[in-house]
Amino acid sequence: MGVEEQGEEINVQSMIEQLSQAFLELEAQKGETENKIQWVEIKQHFHDLETELNKKLEELEAKEREYEAKQVEVDTLLAERKTVIASKEQDLLDRLQELKDAAVASIVEAHANHRNATLESVYDGENKDNKGMRKSCIIILEAMATLLARADPGADHLLNPQTKQHAKAIADEWRPNLARADTDAANGNSLEAKAFFQLISTFKIASEFDEEELCKLVLAVAQLRQAPELCCSIGLIHKMPAVVESLINTGKQIAAVHFIHAFQLQESFPPVPLLKAYLKNRRRNSQVKTGNVRDITSAKNDANAQELAALRAVIKCIEEYKLESDYPPDTLRKRVLQLEKSKGDRKRSGEFIKRPQSKRPRPNERRFSLHSSGGSVASTVVLGRQVPPVRAPYAANPDRYPHDGTITYDYQVPGQSIYTAASNAPPSNYGRYMGTSTSLQSSHQPYL
Repeated sequence: MGVEEQGEEINVQSMIEQLSQAFLELEAQKGETENKIQWVEIKQHFHDLETELNKKLEELEAKEREYEAKQVEVDTLLAERKTVIASKEQDLLDRLQELKDAAVASIVEAHANHRNATLESVYDGENKDNKGMRKSCIIILEAMATLLARADPGADHLLNPQTKQHAKAIADEWRPNLARADTDAANGNSLEAKAFFQLISTFKIASEFDEEELCKLVLAVAQLRQAPELCCSIGLIHKMPAVVESLINTGKQIAAVHFIHAFQLQESFPPVPLLKAYLKNRRRNSQVKTGNVRDITSAKNDANAQELAALRAVIKCIEEYKLESDYPPDTLRKRVLQLEKSKGDRKRSGEFIKRPQSKRPRPNERRFSLHSSGGSVASTVVLGRQVPPVRAPYAANPDRYPHDGTITYDYQVPGQSIYTAASNAPPSNYGRYMGTSTSLQSSHQPYL
C-alpha cells in the first residue's frame, strides 16, 4: 500500500504543476488582449459587416425584381408568338389538305384510264424517228412492271382482261413492222424490239405469240444487257440454247457469252472457244486488201479500230466472268497496247503531213516583172531573202507496222484448241436444242 499511495501523490503533484503553467499562460494572453483590442472596435467591425451585407441584399433584390419584370415580358411575347405560329400551322394544314384532296380527285379521275394511257403512249405507228419517245415509253413500262411485281398476287384490278386485250391489239399491230424490219441492232431496231418485249412482258401476253418469232426478235436485243432478263420474263428460258446457237452462227459470240453465263449453259457452250473464234473472225474481217482500197491509211485505221474494240470486249468478258485461268488476257492486253501506240503514231504522222507548207511574203521583198519586147509578161523576179526549198514530209515505211499487213496475230493460248470450222458454223459438240436441256435453271431461280 505504501508504494501505491506514493504514486498517487506524484501524479497529483504533476497535474497541479501543469494547471499552474496553463493558468500563467492564460493570464499572459489576457493581458495582451486587453492592451491591443477593445470591445468597441469589435462591435464596430461587426456593424460594418452587417451594413455591407444589407447593401448587397438590397442590390440582389433589385436585380430579382428586374429579372421578374423581364420574365413577364418574355412570357407575354412567347404566348403571342405561339398563337401566331399555331394560326399559321393551321392555315398550312388546311392548304395541304386541299392539295391532298385535289390530288386524290385527280388520281381517282385518271385511275380508270391509266392503263390505256400507258398503252397508247407505247406504240406510235411507224414513226421510227422519235427515239426519245420510245425510250420514255420503255421507262414507263419498266415502272409499271415493277408496280405489278410488288402488288398482291390477287390484285386483278391492276391488270384486268380488258387491259390485256388492249395490249394484245397494240402488239399485233406492232409485230408486222418488226418482222419486216432488219433485226440487226446496227439499223436501230434494237430499241423497237426492246419496247415490244417490255410490252408483252409487262402485260403478261407473251403466251399469245409464237415462240419462234419471239426468238428471232431476241437477236435484235441480244447486245443489250437486259436481254436475258427480258427473255426470262416472257418465258423463253427453254429456248435459250437455240438462241445461243443462233447468236454463234451470226457471229455474235460476245452476246452469246452473256446469255451462256446468264442461263448457266457453260457445259453445253464453253465460252473460251467462242471468244477465240470471235477474235479470229474479227481479225480476218479487218484485214486490209491494198488492191481494192484507195485510201490505205484510212482503211488501216478502221481495221485497227475494229480489232481494238473486239479485244476490249473479249477482255471485259474474261474479267467479268472470271475466265483468266482458261484464257489469260495478258497477250490480249499487250496487243491492245500495241494497237493504241500505233494509233497514236499514225495520228501524229497524219498531222505532220496535213500541216500547211505555205509561206507568206516578207514585207522587205520587192517584186517586178520583166516584159518582152512585145509587151507581154515574161517572168517575175523577187528581190530579198530567198525562200529555201520546201522539203517533202517524212513518209513512214509501210512495213513499220507489221500488224497492218498480212501477218496475223496469234491469240492462241498454249494447251487450248480453237475452232477450225467456218465463222458461221457452230462447234461440232453443240448439237440441236429444242428445250430439253437439263442444265437450265428453273424459272423461279435467279440467273443473273
